[in-house]
Amino acid sequence: MLRARLWPIAAALSVTALACDAAPGDVLSTTTTVRPGTAAVASAIDPPTETPPDPDPDPVPDPDPDPDPDPDPDPEAPPEIPEDDEPPATPPDAPPDPTDAVNAGFIGGACATDSDCAYTGGVCLGASLGLPSGLCTLPCDRLCPDRAGAATTFCVAPGDLGVTADAGLCTMRCDFGASVTGCRAGYRCELLGRHGEPDTTQYACVPGEPDDALLSPCQEELLARGADFALAQNPMDHPDGHPELTCDVEDPVWLDPVIRGVTFRYASATATPKKLFASCPLALALDDLAAMLAEQGVTDVVDLGIYNCRFIAGSTKMSQHAFANAIDLAGFVRADGSVATVLHDFEAGVAFPVTEPGAFLAWVAGTLYEDRIFNIILTPNYNDAHRDHFHCDLTPGSHFLE
Repeated sequence: MLRARLWPIAAALSVTALACDAAPGDVLSTTTTVRPGTAAVASAIDPPTETPPDPDPDPVPDPDPDPDPDPDPDPEAPPEIPEDDEPPATPPDAPPDPTDAVNAGFIGGACATDSDCAYTGGVCLGASLGLPSGLCTLPCDRLCPDRAGAATTFCVAPGDLGVTADAGLCTMRCDFGASVTGCRAGYRCELLGRHGEPDTTQYACVPGEPDDALLSPCQEELLARGADFALAQNPMDHPDGHPELTCDVEDPVWLDPVIRGVTFRYASATATPKKLFASCPLALALDDLAAMLAEQGVTDVVDLGIYNCRFIAGSTKMSQHAFANAIDLAGFVRADGSVATVLHDFEAGVAFPVTEPGAFLAWVAGTLYEDRIFNIILTPNYNDAHRDHFHCDLTPGSHFLE
């Protein structure tokens, strides 16, 4: 197989969108006020314990003894306790918990007063209500706003946060890129129904101890790699006209579009990057793919989609896209600005490509096969339906490239 070289690629990127993978965006417009519950916090302080006296010191001769010592000291007088040479050290303050910086100033972040919640209508539910380090929130009917760079949000029933209110309340969704538990200290990641729509569920943060069994072994591996992801709900869709078949996604996640410094963009090199919905096994494969491409100076990947609950075109066999187990790769951008697209630069039917972009694309397909990053790689050599992309999937037991 053709191995890595440097390719100054000068082709222009032009890709036609075939599908759409976009994370939902939420918008809020409500001014409902919160009526906090009456929960009270009682502090219990242990009574101070008496410090035991030091053992008797060795006797030291008095250089100026009392010429007339009291021969009959008062037997009822309390014994003298020698003082310590130094006062006891004051215990150091505990360092601040780094997870308190998660969503700082925004929904789900720590707070002491409403002014700490730096957005329109921000409300602080204080620690006295049982919210560890306080919780910035916002009244909601069903949707909550999001902020770039912060964990996304979700509208939950006030009882999920342990308070009473006239409306739902916003909290942050679990984000394992921000914290190994997905939440701030004192909070747990839990599958919750939306306020007023309990059948619509998301993993969100509520007060409580973390659940050590929440993540699957695959998701634990993703976490160990340092991937930025959030747990997703399995849509359990059905292909059109086939309710008896289910598109069951294994351990679904929302994966950050920037992976090991490589940005994945849908359909265009200038598209705004959005989170990738994928099975966990595919997320691991994308992590391997990004590491491979980053070594060659690739900064951006143009893809044509991951999840699509459908059959393979022209057949009655379920596509691996139906399980979020496949991605279609259309183009690559390198740090020097050079571009290689499958549509314009792949040299179909040529064993030894003569152009540098063509050689680079052949190397990509060959390396994905040789390193078994994907089990099936279909190129324009396979058929005309793949003239503009590499189809890459994780079909169990397969090892195929054409």
